[in-house]
Amino acid sequence: MVENFVEGHESFNRVRRDFGLPEITVRDHNLFFVRDALLEYVSELFDVEEEVNISSAYYLVSRVIYSRICIESGKQPDYFDDHHRLAAELPFCGEFGPVRLVSLKKK
Repeated sequence: MVENFVEGHESFNRVRRDFGLPEITVRDHNLFFVRDALLEYVSELFDVEEEVNISSAYYLVSRVIYSRICIESGKQPDYFDDHHRLAAELPFCGEFGPVRLVSLKKK
């Protein structure tokens, strides 16, 4: 499963605050999982084979560094800017984005 999780979103917003950026709120139509609650819920039927935050590096570059560059240069973010393309090519690392891959195997 690939889903959004509260913990990664909160970590990401802490970094944004540290960089003087406003938080990005979760839109009302979205429901982010709480990691421990989800894993407890599925634990009777599934084993977790792998977990990877697949958005951390991308979010740090595109939503923190690039956003700060835009503020400092007085321009509006452009989601077709090369920062986004390059950020998407970074390896998965860290816990600063909301999107996780959780690979489950039926018991």
